[in-house]
Amino acid sequence: MTEDAKDKGAENEDKEKTATGTGYSGLEPAAKWMRFLARVITGLWAGFWIFFAVASSAHDFDTRDGASLGGLLIPLAFTAVLLPLAFTAWRWEKIGRIVLPIAGLAVIVAYPFVARNFPAFMKAFVMATLGLPPLSAGILLIAAGRIDGGSGIPGQAGT
Repeated sequence: MTEDAKDKGAENEDKEKTATGTGYSGLEPAAKWMRFLARVITGLWAGFWIFFAVASSAHDFDTRDGASLGGLLIPLAFTAVLLPLAFTAWRWEKIGRIVLPIAGLAVIVAYPFVARNFPAFMKAFVMATLGLPPLSAGILLIAAGRIDGGSGIPGQAGT
């Protein structure tokens, strides 16, 4: 293969990556959509719960005329846990395939024991909104990895 042919091939590949904006141009379309959907679910999940924790703390701050240690630590804890989980799954999919389902299952299993005094509908709602999104995003990442041969990285299928 001549140098000109190599340069044109690399140029076409770069154009395809920039045209799609994903960098996943060589992968199966179903895997692309699964990854996209997993990222959307993870981002919305983390964003919603971080916003909820901050807004709840702000409401408590406003109604109690001051800050409490718990009122400051809860949003920090939510942010310290959810943001790295979402970022890790976004940036390093192989780790996200493991961490997200474990986090979702941990919430679903542990929350009923932590919130014993809450009504059943509240437990079910929190388990569904806090546990199911990372579980479903992790399952989507696992399925996308299996479609692409395990890697999720263009040009490295099966590694």
